[in-house]
Amino acid sequence: MQEVGIPSQRTYDNLYEDYSNLTSKQKEYVSNYETLSQYRGLDLDTIIKINDSIGNLENGTTKYSDVLEIEDEYNNLSKDEKEYINNFESLEKFKELSDIEKAAVEGVQNIKDSLKDPSSLELTTIKVKNEINGMGFYFVYIEYSATNSFGGRKEYKSCFAISSDFEDKFYPLAILTGVQKYLDSTTTYLEYMKSDEKEQEIDCDKILSNLE
Repeated sequence: MQEVGIPSQRTYDNLYEDYSNLTSKQKEYVSNYETLSQYRGLDLDTIIKINDSIGNLENGTTKYSDVLEIEDEYNNLSKDEKEYINNFESLEKFKELSDIEKAAVEGVQNIKDSLKDPSSLELTTIKVKNEINGMGFYFVYIEYSATNSFGGRKEYKSCFAISSDFEDKFYPLAILTGVQKYLDSTTTYLEYMKSDEKEQEIDCDKILSNLE
């Protein structure tokens, strides 16, 4: 996937050294010095690495943490170096949320909002079944851990029915009747298990990055 015309850092350094060792008369016969000079001072190996990484992105197999790593590397480039990055806009598409991911965000947000220490939330698994055309919900199953009221870490499982507008219509009532009881309820999980829709696993890092 290396951009044609961009040499590796080692190749460039060797070429530049060879040019520098020419006499003034010999340099007059070098017709493509402008091509050589345009890469001067650039981190060529990082440019090539980022271009290769973007080119290897694939829907369904690329981890969100890898996308963020590529983005961080891109942000650390100079303005001139960024000019040599291809298809950076495709990286942004991988950060966009699909409908089932939006449903997952709502479910995890419920959990985070209920915690005494929201920063203690760690996600283990998120799975979604799309029952919008059947029962009118996305069923979101979440395994997670968090710090309890005694300061210890405990593992939990919760399941939510998220509407087509990505809201949990039952959560406001749970705030009045008892959020923990709602989170521990198996009612929605039983519906999740009865559903014949395909179970889709969601990238936990991507969901965490989109919480309030």
